[in-house]
Amino acid sequence: IGIASWSGLQDTWRKEEISLKDYIEPSRALMVRFAFASDMAYSTNDGAPALFAWEVDSILVATVDSTFFFNDGQAEGMTGKDNVFIPPTGGDLWHVAEIPANMPAFNPESAPSGNHAALLQNGGNVYDPMSTYNPWMDDVFITGPISIPDTTPVYIDYKIFPFVVDEDNFPNVEFYRWEVRPVDSTEWDWLDDNPYVSDYVDDQWAQFSKAPYWKDPSTGEYSPWPTNMSSDELSHKFRGQDVYLRFRFWSDYDKPIGPGLMIDDVIIYAPINPPAIPSGLSVTGLAQDTTIKISWDYQDGLIYQVWRTTPGDQYIHRVAEVEDSVFVDKEISYFQTYYYTLKALKKYEGTSDFVDPMLGTEIIPPSMKEFAYDDSQVDTTVVAPSNKLVYVKFTPPYYPVDLKGINLFLVKDGTGTAAQFTVYDDDGENGAPGTKLRNSFNKSGMPEGWYKIIFDDSTAIDSGSFYISYKRYGKGRMVGADTTGEIAGNTFIDGSNGLEQILDRDGMIHVLWDTVREKTTDIRDLTDKIAKEFVLGKNFPNPFNPSTTIPFAIPASANGQNISINVYNILGQKVATLFNGIAHTGYQTISWNGLNSAGEQVGSGIYIYQLSGKNIVLTQRMLLLK
Repeated sequence: IGIASWSGLQDTWRKEEISLKDYIEPSRALMVRFAFASDMAYSTNDGAPALFAWEVDSILVATVDSTFFFNDGQAEGMTGKDNVFIPPTGGDLWHVAEIPANMPAFNPESAPSGNHAALLQNGGNVYDPMSTYNPWMDDVFITGPISIPDTTPVYIDYKIFPFVVDEDNFPNVEFYRWEVRPVDSTEWDWLDDNPYVSDYVDDQWAQFSKAPYWKDPSTGEYSPWPTNMSSDELSHKFRGQDVYLRFRFWSDYDKPIGPGLMIDDVIIYAPINPPAIPSGLSVTGLAQDTTIKISWDYQDGLIYQVWRTTPGDQYIHRVAEVEDSVFVDKEISYFQTYYYTLKALKKYEGTSDFVDPMLGTEIIPPSMKEFAYDDSQVDTTVVAPSNKLVYVKFTPPYYPVDLKGINLFLVKDGTGTAAQFTVYDDDGENGAPGTKLRNSFNKSGMPEGWYKIIFDDSTAIDSGSFYISYKRYGKGRMVGADTTGEIAGNTFIDGSNGLEQILDRDGMIHVLWDTVREKTTDIRDLTDKIAKEFVLGKNFPNPFNPSTTIPFAIPASANGQNISINVYNILGQKVATLFNGIAHTGYQTISWNGLNSAGEQVGSGIYIYQLSGKNIVLTQRMLLLK
């Protein structure tokens, strides 16, 4: 330490020149030493046994006109010495000790059984959170003989409390692993699918097969554990043998931090009766509270894993493990499609295969409406000449609306998957497309079938009509068309003589618009309407700072029902609950003071307030300005 040196891979000869002038003194002899050092772990692995340590040759000590020493690989004039570094013994700290009954765990299943565990820590027969372990440890905890069957996969599982920390790079860190050897052998085997666990600080018990993450020391990346840590080598390499299992812990030279490592409830098991694949999978989006409900047919004694993925994600992720027939996923974003599947498992007996196929849904805000002129059933296509545009003209039945996206049906033609979209106003001659309301944008990789595009921001439509244009490139996707029933006449193409109206089909381009700006008559003038239906009025003042009043009305038919009035931010996250209780008929008001559920003042911005009841959801928008 503190001496300049080199490290790394060098597989060709290289010339090094080093000045000795700073070491020259009159009448003083010099010696030159070449030193090689390796770390405390190992020099190479089985994958590269041809590596060697170091080669030095043609050693020359000289000035420009005199040679004082030269050696080209002769033993004469050279001496060698092996300085072996032997780290101090770290001590054998593994022992069984009493542990507190109230130690935290990731979930109830992760808590250890009984009140004792195998503990790697200085101290006596009771776990001490203020104690710790030693530097320079290579400490093992060995089980008795275990008979491995010869006909089935074998799994290992245990409870672990790894409260150790070292921010250095591997292998100069604290880490542990488990190893196996046959009873008639002296060689311990570190199984290929058994990773290190290093730099792992956790003050909670976790199930090894369900731990939230582990750190790969070779990359420094954290990854989730697999569902069960099975071992093909444990099942096949040691099939039919009696083996020992041991847990091995290393620590390096720096001062230990943390109270150590604990292990409990070690089990090696062979699942012989895996449960059947779950049935009755159902996935339902709940727009009113931005959640997705996943349900299935429940059987007593089984644990159900809920797995989720999204389009473009090459992995599926376990999001829950429950002993129930339903799970509500709250980690949801608007306009994102989520796909779900299930596994059933019975502890130490096995895990079922996934439910196939996966089921998917997405959450659309309650204020979002999809508007179209077709019946959503494709009959044919609508095609413009090469590189020309297809248009669908839209006239909202009410104003204002905020255009938020497009949903269109695409039919395969050739291999092209790219197209251009534009939104126009209808202020051109004779109602033709005029001013661009949104700049044109390109999309590629569009699949067959329904394809939804959500804009980053909205386009306000306060009056009149507007057009959505679709321009395919080459042999790209064609727009589907509906020929059933009455034709709206709102589909057009760029033809040889300009804009041509299509009268025998409706192009299957839909628009998505937000209706939160839809104007409502003053609620206090709706006496007759109040008696028949729910009404949620515009807040006043708006914009507001710091408080505003929200008017609403409850019909006589809903008297006694449970209703709620909640405030959400623009991302759909609940900010505050203003009311949750029994409804009473009539015109009413409620105030919001700009505080969230934690009593903290929220920032400036747009907020959504929503009245929810039995079979009713009403939404409005308000603006807080500070």
